[in-house]
Amino acid sequence: MGLKDLNQIEEAILAKIQERVHSRTTEETFLVKALRYQDLSSCGWLDFPKFSRALLPYSSGVSDKDVEAIFERYADQGSLPIRPFASEFVSGVRRDDQEAPEPMYQEPDLSEETLESIKVVYDQGPRGTTSLAAVVRRIRQLIARKGLRTAVDIVQHFYSADEDVDDQLDMYEFRQACRKAGLTFREAEEVSIFDACAETKGKIHLPTFLKLLHGEMSLARRSLVERAFAAVGGNPQDDQSVVSPGKLKEHFMAQAHPLVVRGELEPGYVLAEFLDTFSQLAHVLGGCENGMVSFADFLAYYDVVSSTVENDALFDLIVQRVWDVKTKAWADGEVSPRRLVREVDDAPSPTAEKRPPPHEGPSVYTMDSPRGPQEHHRRFGRGPQASAITKSSIVFADTVNTLPEVFQRLSGSISSRGLRGWLNVVQRFQHFDYRRNGTVMRLDWQRLCRGLGLGLSSEDQELIFKELSKKKKGQAMDYVECLRILRGDSLPEERAQAVDHLFQALGTDHVAPAELKRRFDASNAPQCLLRRKDPRQAEQELFDAVDFFSQGAPFDVEKFDEFFRMVSAVHEDDDEFRLMTTSAFNVQ
Repeated sequence: MGLKDLNQIEEAILAKIQERVHSRTTEETFLVKALRYQDLSSCGWLDFPKFSRALLPYSSGVSDKDVEAIFERYADQGSLPIRPFASEFVSGVRRDDQEAPEPMYQEPDLSEETLESIKVVYDQGPRGTTSLAAVVRRIRQLIARKGLRTAVDIVQHFYSADEDVDDQLDMYEFRQACRKAGLTFREAEEVSIFDACAETKGKIHLPTFLKLLHGEMSLARRSLVERAFAAVGGNPQDDQSVVSPGKLKEHFMAQAHPLVVRGELEPGYVLAEFLDTFSQLAHVLGGCENGMVSFADFLAYYDVVSSTVENDALFDLIVQRVWDVKTKAWADGEVSPRRLVREVDDAPSPTAEKRPPPHEGPSVYTMDSPRGPQEHHRRFGRGPQASAITKSSIVFADTVNTLPEVFQRLSGSISSRGLRGWLNVVQRFQHFDYRRNGTVMRLDWQRLCRGLGLGLSSEDQELIFKELSKKKKGQAMDYVECLRILRGDSLPEERAQAVDHLFQALGTDHVAPAELKRRFDASNAPQCLLRRKDPRQAEQELFDAVDFFSQGAPFDVEKFDEFFRMVSAVHEDDDEFRLMTTSAFNVQ
């Protein structure tokens, strides 16, 4: 079969896959899930029989010989790597290149220096070589998919296998622990692990192996854990500083966990998971001396947590929010807004008392005369505030919203729709600006508010119109000034520094719109981490906003600051805005 025929068959299979892909996922993700369903050992590779079964729903009418030809095209010595195959099959890299492509996994450099650095161990299996880093990464991803409880259980299984309590495991003990933990290693992978973690010949040092398994926590993550420990009253710099377990439970805010905000988990489950896993790990490691938690205990726990959360931005959100790590958004004497929510949630239930309070005063059935109940009857007991018309207790307030309050409410209404909301408002203003002088007429202003559903009453609309039309002739409202007020004149100091840091990271004197879009990683944006938006939707929204507000020209400092004042209005929480100016653009 020629390459052209094989390419056509692949395109036909890809078309059938695309028909089944949901709008909220991608062809590559869909294909990876279909192939992993046949990967019972979770090793990330498939042989031909499993590959054929995985493609069976999408290859009707394709002969086994043709399916085998596709397999051979992407396989490496009889085994096919799942994720690289899905990426190249969907992108069509192999189909675009008519020449013989390079293998997905090339033979490593076998110099002495390379052998020492990455500990490559030869094996007689079909994959040729084994990289220790690849093995650890595969196992870490497997554990992360199963969750935090599984990660702590695995630590317990390995320590339980150490029968002589010398923090060392021989090969038999290691395999017993792996069997209980549900981990599988090939013989070459076991040799690689023992070579890297051996303290004495034939035995691995258990803490070294677990450190290798969990990985080294980055400086940014460790700094965040230190701030979290300080938030509960501890001092991470003092080895003698301890906090009580009760204080940890009191400060842990399960309802602020990003997975709870997403709707994926319940607050009770998150709190129970923390209490169970923390106490279990402390028991296994022999920590929490005298029943108190030191920073070493706290850090050991978050070493395990960190290994189950690959995304730095998500880990940042989790620790920031569950421990309510303070930012400069509120002073030391003030209380975090999320802590106020916690106090409301913890308020006693009004139905906690089994009996109602004893009755005081005369009964409603008391009748001093045959004419009926007296004035203390509940019908007449509403007092002077009752309306003479409706006989209700509604009191119509005489207070009128001030102009700053109306502008604040309008800004919140626009920002709740994201950058798309700001884009739509500016576009509508420009549409109704028939004179092209930065103004709109009263009727057009009312149409704009009604059409976009901005939630302003007629009184609020009139208040804004009168204020912004004072300096204009012909009863026209200055919408340029309106947008300036809504965006604000400047950002708070901390946010302004974050925007300046991002500008310096993306350019020197200016930032090209193409560079801003290229550096944006929607998967690390806070609205995607919290599942408020799909990554594709968030990416398209930012791209449209960048194209519109840049007007085809690079962003200078002033225009860049103006753009991120709208981004700041969208992200009210400081931790979300910080991620939007760092992780979302791959800036540290």
